[in-house]
Amino acid sequence: MLGYGGLDKNFEFLVIEVTRQVERTHRTLTRPDPRTKRKIAKRDDYIDHLKTTIESKCYAYLRRFGDIDKKTVDSIRSLNVITSNLERMGDFAVNIVRQTTHLTEPGFMDRYDYHPFFQQVIQALGLVVDAVRKSDTSKAIQICEAELELDKLYRAKFSRILAEMSDGDQTRNLVTSLFIFHY
Repeated sequence: MLGYGGLDKNFEFLVIEVTRQVERTHRTLTRPDPRTKRKIAKRDDYIDHLKTTIESKCYAYLRRFGDIDKKTVDSIRSLNVITSNLERMGDFAVNIVRQTTHLTEPGFMDRYDYHPFFQQVIQALGLVVDAVRKSDTSKAIQICEAELELDKLYRAKFSRILAEMSDGDQTRNLVTSLFIFHY
């Protein structure tokens, strides 16, 4: 099924592009650059296009091979869910970059160690293609564990930022930081 109509290549391109978006976003937090910000916004359209293409090919597969087994239908459904989640990650990258425009101090995020968030996401994205292609449950579990680790990292940043907000200083930057960590 994954090979149907170039679906495998479209999916690989989607994972690659989302990974690049995450890497660009990380770079933007580390070294803000207007060109990189524009590229992130521009590439979001390509990610949206890939998602739509994959979705269309999945539905075309279902129409063409109408009488298919449950396992194949479940695979198609899973691929659509994964594709939608990848597209959302691309949107989150755009949202993070947009949030940086609300920071009154460009280096404000440096006070927080945001690098482990990006490391977790990039590492998990590196597992996605094989997890799907090979129906590799152990890789899928590793991806889920990365999400749990991200939640743990977020809780720690959330608590710290809330504590800092009680001082009443830097409220705008602290709220913006919360949104960035949320995405």
